[in-house]
Amino acid sequence: MNLLRILKIINKAIKISINRVELNTSFEQIGEEINNNNFKMLPITFQDTLIISSLPFHHRDPFDRLLIAQSLNNNFILISKDKFFDNYQIKTIW
Repeated sequence: MNLLRILKIINKAIKISINRVELNTSFEQIGEEINNNNFKMLPITFQDTLIISSLPFHHRDPFDRLLIAQSLNNNFILISKDKFFDNYQIKTIW
């Protein structure tokens, strides 16, 4: 199964709306490709929010904190080069 975090789509939509990201295609086309390639969206759950509420504040970015919570909640490996993730008990690769 191909799994995509809805959080990443929301984050990208915000960056597009404030002109921090330019795409070579339309955002709508990306959505069509997600559907055409059978990606499933990982929802944000209440359990994720419970984990967020107990995380130490090594990092304050709400999107990153949700990535951390979802990684903990689902035992995911996070792909990132950001070193602040090392402050949390999640698996990362880069």
